[in-house]
Amino acid sequence: MGKKITLLAILLLSLQISKAQQCLTTHFSAMIIQGEAMGRGRIGDDLGMGLNMVYGVPIGSKAHFNLVISHLQYNIDYMAPSGEKSSYYYGSGSHSSIGAGLMFFPFIKGGRAALYNPFRVYISANGGMAYQFNETIDAINIPSSFTVFEEGKMLPYAEGLVDVKIRMNPKLSVDLFAGGRTTFSDEIDGLAESGAGFDVIGRIGIGICTQLR
Repeated sequence: MGKKITLLAILLLSLQISKAQQCLTTHFSAMIIQGEAMGRGRIGDDLGMGLNMVYGVPIGSKAHFNLVISHLQYNIDYMAPSGEKSSYYYGSGSHSSIGAGLMFFPFIKGGRAALYNPFRVYISANGGMAYQFNETIDAINIPSSFTVFEEGKMLPYAEGLVDVKIRMNPKLSVDLFAGGRTTFSDEIDGLAESGAGFDVIGRIGIGICTQLR
């Protein structure tokens, strides 16, 4: 009896999801990494770009369940001046991830009319697994207290975003977002220094959301 009830619940949930207004959003994003490799003010080398895709299914009128994939590509440098023993690091990296999360619309009133509000502020939280790849291009006089990370590694990640959806018509909206993510490690920028905390990727972006139903 218990198995029949479970199967019935799954069937009803599947039918509900199939009727929902699924949204596929493609984001273009710019990023900066907060870590050791800050480049002595040469901030242009610490920037990156990427793409992010989100498949969202509404849960009521105030939340979405999301499946998220993303790919980020960047170059980054580090310089510590000290006369003839100045340290310099320059590397490239990529960060590909897949995960899931929730999107919450805190200011939307209930009911189907909420789907047509022209501006919808939302907060989203996602988590999953990321493939982090680092490649060293130059490493000169790197202090012994630093660890240089190269090649690829699977890491967990978590991120939080604050966004706004600007509805163009019932089936199309523009997304603007800002937030950050971390892999709970000191490896994103390719370097780790003794006693340092987690590296953080800060991101801003713009995207297009298309309603699939």
